[in-house]
Amino acid sequence: MKKTRRTPHQWQQLISDWQHSGQTVAEFCQSQHVTPSSFYLWRKRLDTDVSETTLSPWIALSSSPGTDVVSGNDWQLELSLPGGVILRMKQGQ
Repeated sequence: MKKTRRTPHQWQQLISDWQHSGQTVAEFCQSQHVTPSSFYLWRKRLDTDVSETTLSPWIALSSSPGTDVVSGNDWQLELSLPGGVILRMKQGQ
């Protein structure tokens, strides 16, 4: 099968066509000669593009009552990431 390169606009149109088709993703992809994996990838990619533009890039953190905060401006954050990586951040005066 010959590969067809589509622009993001063309993918958006395909996704819109699928939404109005009443077909399952598998049926629609077969009729349009598109792999389901590409369809899902582009559907997610285009959905993410919309959400990223509507969400604020920052989230405000505040300490909640009962934490071990010495002063109102101090905070500590620890993230345990895959592979044993630990990211520690703290803010002090």
